[in-house]
Amino acid sequence: MNNKCPCCGAEMTPGVIQSRSSVYWSREADSVAALSWLNKDAITLADSGSSAFGSAAAEAFNCPRCKKIILDYSVRHLSP
Repeated sequence: MNNKCPCCGAEMTPGVIQSRSSVYWSREADSVAALSWLNKDAITLADSGSSAFGSAAAEAFNCPRCKKIILDYSVRHLSP
């Protein structure tokens, strides 16, 4: 991925978005976040895979100038 921010052109810092459980995107917030996977429009951004400790992580790039994060969810589980 190009490390230039698509919004302002500044250099982006590579990193990860991490959570204890899976991370989903949906059009609206669910009343119970743990049930987000039930939403038919939800997209899994990161899942815990076969991790016994249930950690989910996805590669992401942070723009410190305009406070945007670009997340690549083509790989849904990163190994520690």
